Amino acid sequence: SLASNVSYGTVEIIRYGMHLGDNPSTSRGPSVELDWEVMSTTTIDNLDEYESTKPPPREMNQMAMPSDLRTKLLIESGFSMREIRE
Repeated sequence: SLASNVSYGTVEIIRYGMHLGDNPSTSRGPSVELDWEVMSTTTIDNLDEYESTKPPPREMNQMAMPSDLRTKLLIESGFSMREIRE
């Protein structure tokens, strides 16, 4: 059998902004969506080091963002309460 190896060069992590969304499935408070605007980028030269130091994956129940946090983040991003309520 042939041995196979996989290797990676650098890995780039891109963080995007967020904006007020219009998702009707949000049961309470405003919905948020990813924006196209890039907020920051990080280049990782050593993938093994990154993998050994990154936090563990979140559980499914940790994925939902509470409505008060969504509101706070939108206000910090420059949205008015009027825009958020509409």
